[in-house]
Amino acid sequence: MKILLCLMIFISSTSTVFPKGDDLLKVRKYYYLAIESEEKFKEFENILVKYSNPDNTILGYIGMSFMLKAKYAWLPNYKMEYFTKGKNFLESAISNDPNNVELKFMRFCVQNDTPSFLSYKRNLENDKRYLMKSIPTMRDNDLKQKIINYMLEKEVKLTEAELSRLKNSK
Repeated sequence: MKILLCLMIFISSTSTVFPKGDDLLKVRKYYYLAIESEEKFKEFENILVKYSNPDNTILGYIGMSFMLKAKYAWLPNYKMEYFTKGKNFLESAISNDPNNVELKFMRFCVQNDTPSFLSYKRNLENDKRYLMKSIPTMRDNDLKQKIINYMLEKEVKLTEAELSRLKNSK
């Protein structure tokens, strides 16, 4: 009986530690809203705070939250401090989980969208190749569509073959 009670407590306490399914979709949804609005950014931060022991994907989103904080900061030294902290979180998550497509997509987006003076573009081509290779076998349709839409809508350098593959994967 004690073992069963301990097991039930453990299971119920870990439900907010590792995001699964709907939790990850919620984090992802709020991240994309946070890009557009500082008000939504604060909601995104509040969602991330509940993860006391985040998995690597959430760790990547924590990194992205710092980079967004840099976007909304006024002082240049804070912008750089937040950006660097976010980059370190994201790189740490990727080094812990190098085959995580979502993390590679986060880094690809940041490196594609940041100005070159930040010197954070070294993985751009490798991540693009990794994403292009991963798209056909992805099971997460929400993430798959986000990657495809981003590649098609942003100024991503694509070959004709890559462009064709993306359009056929939609």
